[in-house]
Amino acid sequence: MKIIKFIKRIYKEYPKRFPFTLCIMLGTGLSESIGISIMVPLLNLIQSNKLAETNSNKIAYYFLLLMNKIKVSVNIENILIIIFIVFLIQSGFRFVQYIMLANLHTDVQKRLTNDLYQTYFKASWPFFYKNNTGYLINCMALETTRAGAAVQLAIMVLGEAVILLFYGFILIYVSWQLTISSFLIAIIASLALKGLMRRAYIYGDKISDINNKIQSEIGDKIGLARIIKATATEEKAGHSLFDLVNKKMMYRFKSLVSAAFVPVIFVPLIIGILCMCIYISLNYLKIEFSLIMLFIFLFYRIHPRVQQIQGYYHQMLVSLPALEAIDAVLTKARAYEEPDGNIEIEAFNSQIELNDVCFSYNDEQPDLFALKKINLTIKKGQMVAIVGGSGSGKSTIIDLLLGLQVPNKGEVKIDNSNLLELKKKSWRNKIGYVSQDIYLLNDSIINNITWKKEDASSEEIKLAVKLAYADEFIEGLEKGYETLVGDRGVKLSGGQKQRIALARAILQNPDILILDEATSSLDAESEHKILEAIEQLAMRMTIIIVSHRLAAVKQAGYIYVLEKGEIFEQGTWGELIENKSRFQQLRNLQLLE
Repeated sequence: MKIIKFIKRIYKEYPKRFPFTLCIMLGTGLSESIGISIMVPLLNLIQSNKLAETNSNKIAYYFLLLMNKIKVSVNIENILIIIFIVFLIQSGFRFVQYIMLANLHTDVQKRLTNDLYQTYFKASWPFFYKNNTGYLINCMALETTRAGAAVQLAIMVLGEAVILLFYGFILIYVSWQLTISSFLIAIIASLALKGLMRRAYIYGDKISDINNKIQSEIGDKIGLARIIKATATEEKAGHSLFDLVNKKMMYRFKSLVSAAFVPVIFVPLIIGILCMCIYISLNYLKIEFSLIMLFIFLFYRIHPRVQQIQGYYHQMLVSLPALEAIDAVLTKARAYEEPDGNIEIEAFNSQIELNDVCFSYNDEQPDLFALKKINLTIKKGQMVAIVGGSGSGKSTIIDLLLGLQVPNKGEVKIDNSNLLELKKKSWRNKIGYVSQDIYLLNDSIINNITWKKEDASSEEIKLAVKLAYADEFIEGLEKGYETLVGDRGVKLSGGQKQRIALARAILQNPDILILDEATSSLDAESEHKILEAIEQLAMRMTIIIVSHRLAAVKQAGYIYVLEKGEIFEQGTWGELIENKSRFQQLRNLQLLE
């Protein structure tokens, strides 16, 4: 059964907390059972003003022995006080049980969220572009909540089952024949509900799958909000999202309907069992009135609990696919775990080399290379440019330099050490990276600039901002450095965002600055400002510029020209112009001097 495997897993993951919670549940069940059992002597006293002293009424008999042993007189007042105390203890156990369950629920959700985040970012870059973003977000944002609920519901099923077990012991004392007959009928009733439970799990699995797609759709639509509004395609853009929402609601409705069938089927069966038990007790077994009343009372206590167990179990089956979805994405991420070296790099001292590097994005056809036989060298303090058209392999080279990708053939060497042998974090900490797609936090300018270096002094910040040519526009804003930039920097222009990103990279004081198409979407004035900043930085650090716009690479000391994944030509600006090369053709097309 799924619940047994699930509970074993919970025990394995929480070897101390789970047994403690189980002990609290046992205490709840035991105290409630004792409290109910004491109702027998109370009913005897009310009915006949005396307590049976024979073992024909075993519960009353043992209670009388206990009262005599502790030297407490048997009367209605004392029994009522004992019942009150026992149920007060039971309430205390129940309160602790609720606290433990709530704590376990939130802890599971927190732990799964943390596991997902840590595992995602231990995975290599291919994991991210080979998996749908909405799927990854949904597992972290929604499925963790559902998984936490599944754990709580499983333990609640177990807790209610423990109480029912104690009730069962009392019923056996009353009449083992009736108890066995009743439980056999109850088992048959549960089997009748098995189909509904199976459907509940299927509906939960469907809902998990659709949640992934909805997250992806919402991310796409909000990300494209400007284009959707500008092209008046709001209605068309919403069709696919609303189709998914309708499907989700359909499966949600079906799961609720199947849940509603549980009491519809179960209640008549329980009442039928109760009526049969009363009839047999009065006409055949000649059971005492007080015990019959206890039997009826227990059945009325059992009835809602059995309904609760069925309801909890149904909800658990609806939520359980969320945990399976999380397990699946964790397995995927671990399969892409990024290999790391054991050499800590203290500083970039000499040069970067790519030796006979070949790389393919196609796992099924690894010989279909995006980069072929790449050989290049970048010396410390040099400004090197990598240029070429879209799809020529420029950004792929940067991914290889950052260790985000691993070459299929050849090697990337840093100061004569293979990049695979270096600790990735220590290497990446030596690099300042500015891409075309600038990511800014929905926060102030100062917090965006200091995101990587929160302990930076005001002098360091001002110098970085000045070197990025961002000081003039920041000081011109009403709130200056405290200006909120909006989601992804929507309140700033493209040039302003680029300069803040450049200031953030400079503040790191990196050994190497990589500018990946950092000026590609800028107007002429903004591009000029960025290029001036780059010129100032050339004396401070090694700079790698990636661009298809040749104006951005004019001051580079050495240029590599890529075409179709190969280095087509290389040299200084002057050498490439003099050779009437492909580079010169590109320059002429861009009308550069």
